[in-house]
Amino acid sequence: MATLRRGIGRLIDRYAEDVIDKVEFDAVDVAENERELSLLILINRLEEFFAKVKVGLAALTGPACDRSSVP
Repeated sequence: MATLRRGIGRLIDRYAEDVIDKVEFDAVDVAENERELSLLILINRLEEFFAKVKVGLAALTGPACDRSSVP
């Protein structure tokens, strides 16, 4: 995410210095926003997956998995 923020900062600097025009700025800005949104969605899905894994692992620590009673 830090890399995206630096990229957006450089984009704004280029626009402010008239290195790129408004049309080019808007096109790149939209692409950067879409990329950031995609990353946020991916992070959210990973967090949901890890939460399910955690619940599943917690269920495995119950009495059915108690190896102390195995000879």
